[in-house]
Amino acid sequence: MVRHLTPKYAQAGVKACLLTFFQPEATVYYTTPQLDTIGTLGLSFQAGLSALVEGAQGNLFSETYTSDRNGRLYVQVVNLSSPQLTADRRTLMEAISRGRAHALIQDMDGQWWLYGQERGLKLRYKTDTDTFLTISLSGMEREPARLVSPNLIPGFLAFLN
Repeated sequence: MVRHLTPKYAQAGVKACLLTFFQPEATVYYTTPQLDTIGTLGLSFQAGLSALVEGAQGNLFSETYTSDRNGRLYVQVVNLSSPQLTADRRTLMEAISRGRAHALIQDMDGQWWLYGQERGLKLRYKTDTDTFLTISLSGMEREPARLVSPNLIPGFLAFLN
């Protein structure tokens, strides 16, 4: 049985994606008892090991609910095209694609969502030209994507400079 979710963020496009290698022991603390917003996120973002990819128009992310004999799962998918391909970026995408990744997705409303929280995402990429990059991320999680407090983002981005 597959059922599509219709949360407000599933209809939004992707403005940017902050990628880093999967860190299975990352700590997460929520700001509300409903566990809907992450207030503390123990992920490491560093230059050379993480990347901010800003998207062109028409990028999408979604989450689909499915269940099987092991319980419920949320299939998370991100498709992003970017005109920001450099030799360093290509090397980093190749390295991340060998394993799994965490992704912070910025929607068109400026909100950030954590994808691949517990199990990580598989990254596939291709280069359409010498400067254009297309990224596809996918994975399955036991819980839906959570909103990330906007106060955390400037600190993560500071490590990339």
